[in-house]
Amino acid sequence: ILKRSYLNCRAMSHSRLMAELYARGDMPHPIEITLESCPTFPGKYNTVHRGNEILLTSSLEFGRTVFPEFASFSDKERWDIVVDFFYRFRSIEGCLRANEKFPGHPDRFETIFHLSNNVFRIDSSATSLPTSVLTSLTTFSRINSKRVGDVIAARVMMQRFDPMHEEFLAIVGMMFWSIGDVVVSEEIRSIAQGYRTQILRELHSFYREELQLDNYATRLGELLLFLQVFEIKYEYREHFELLRLLNLINDDNCVYRMQK
Repeated sequence: ILKRSYLNCRAMSHSRLMAELYARGDMPHPIEITLESCPTFPGKYNTVHRGNEILLTSSLEFGRTVFPEFASFSDKERWDIVVDFFYRFRSIEGCLRANEKFPGHPDRFETIFHLSNNVFRIDSSATSLPTSVLTSLTTFSRINSKRVGDVIAARVMMQRFDPMHEEFLAIVGMMFWSIGDVVVSEEIRSIAQGYRTQILRELHSFYREELQLDNYATRLGELLLFLQVFEIKYEYREHFELLRLLNLINDDNCVYRMQK
């Protein structure tokens, strides 16, 4: 599973990067477009909105190619599983990439593959906005000020753990199948449990056989803790509900629609 995940996760990342950049309309030179060193731009509503849709679409393909049974699920089952995965994956990936690209800015979060946000803070460019929008932004920033600390804490945790590729892929796989309160059949729950067990088995093998480690219980425990730290579906829903109430996003926002 981890080997399939590596190939397909990289393919998913590249397809997301290309789709997001083409959606911008002002692409950098092709020689600059690489997964490792692509330019990063400030996050804006339209580009973040499109980026979320691209992530959801590519996650469906990731599930289909890495986990064969996934393709046989009903449309609703596949969609509900991917939506549940979206919240966790978007958060952990955003922290990981922000640590790589913005080590000196702990409050930044890589919103989408090539975009960054200064989390919940208003910069000087906002002063040119209409008064009603600026008022809404100020209210939103005040209400969500605690979450700046949450992002910083999550980034510190990720930086300290510094996951290897295999560990990150294991986290992604476990997150994909941590379906929690998603309404699915018992058969799918059994499949999910089977994949989580297999991923852990491969991770144990990686620690013992490739890294030659015997005492890795603490590191494995930290890895599994990420599944809880980034279990923030309901926080995301509150976040987007508040954005909508303050008229900072529209009803057609894909993440807002997902919770309806």
